[in-house]
This record gives sequence, structure tokens and C-alpha cells, in this order.
Amino acid sequence: MKRQGEQHTLRWKKRIGFARMAIENKCTVVPFSTVGADDCYDILYDNNRFSKTRIGRWLVSRGIKAEELPPLIKGVGPTLIPRPEKMYFRFHGPIHAENYYSIDSEAAAWALRTEVERIVEGRISDLLLERAKDDGRFLHSRLIKKINLALK
Repeated sequence: MKRQGEQHTLRWKKRIGFARMAIENKCTVVPFSTVGADDCYDILYDNNRFSKTRIGRWLVSRGIKAEELPPLIKGVGPTLIPRPEKMYFRFHGPIHAENYYSIDSEAAAWALRTEVERIVEGRISDLLLERAKDDGRFLHSRLIKKINLALK
């Protein structure tokens, strides 16, 4: 449900539920980052733009919030089939939520959320750099390499 220009970004808004639950239940949080999924589709109309169309205005008039309208996307050619993209993943070491336990649970949840957000965003940046250096990122280059190997 991202908007145009929000690829490779977090959209957590003001949510802290995962952090609150982790602290209350003394769970371990393992931050995880990925790059590639946002590249499987192009966003033609995000919910801001779509809500201004005739169909979007009609849906909003029926009680659907503009921010909940899905984006109009395309994948392979004009289809909804996702483009094949190489995915890059990175796990971070565990964060023990009980270390954030305090009297002020709201502040503790925000502190944990902020720490996880900082780590995830940092790993996304690392993965984007790694991807930029990867000569096997695109399917066609991997296929050509395999064909060349098979012909040898």
C-alpha cells in the first residue's frame, strides 16, 4: 500500500503495537530487512492520486478511506504478474525486549520501536548498496551467464 516514491522505506506511521507486545511478553525481536519486493511492480496511481479519480471519489463516497485505497500497479508488461526480481535479505542480531521494560510502558515501546526502525532502515541502505554492486541482479543477465556456461 505504498505511495509513489516510497520504495524501500518503512511506513510504520505512529504504530508501536509490536514493541508494546514484545515488552509485555518479554519477547526477543529479530529485526529483518529486505530489498527487491518494491521493485516487482510499478505504482501507476497511488492512493493519493487514485482517490482523485472518478472511481476513487466514488469509493470514498461509499465510506472507504482514501488512505486505504490500494494503489493501481503493473508488473510484467501491463499485467499484475510480478516482475522477477532478485531479493536481498538481512537479519540483525536479537534485541531482548525485556531490556526495555520500565514503569512508563509507552516510552519503553517507543524506544524499542525506534531502535528496531533504525536497524531496519540501516540494513535497507546496506542492501541497496549491495544490490547496486551485484552484476547478477537482473534475470536476463543471470540467464545469459547460464547459457554461456552451458555452451562452453
